[in-house]
Amino acid sequence: MRSYSQTTGAWLRGILANDYGADVGTVQWVTFEDGHVGEAKDPPGVIRAAGDMTQMLIAGELDAAIYGADMPKDDRLKSVIDNPEAAARALLQHAAQQNWRG
Repeated sequence: MRSYSQTTGAWLRGILANDYGADVGTVQWVTFEDGHVGEAKDPPGVIRAAGDMTQMLIAGELDAAIYGADMPKDDRLKSVIDNPEAAARALLQHAAQQNWRG
């Protein structure tokens, strides 16, 4: 991911943990940029890399990547979450139903 404190990464770590049961505390996170707030230090388990995230993913140096809206157009890559648009709609529907029930 671009940076550990990036909003997209935080949001996806929560989804992976909450909705998919991933133990995100055991993941080795690789970032490519500093966080947006200089005083915020990355937690243990986060390392900084140099290079191109997509090329590292294709080369097998990374197992997965968080791209946000900028998913590369490359047939060798696929989403970790099958049909992510449908999964997002289902999660939003579920959240709306939970809030409605109160």
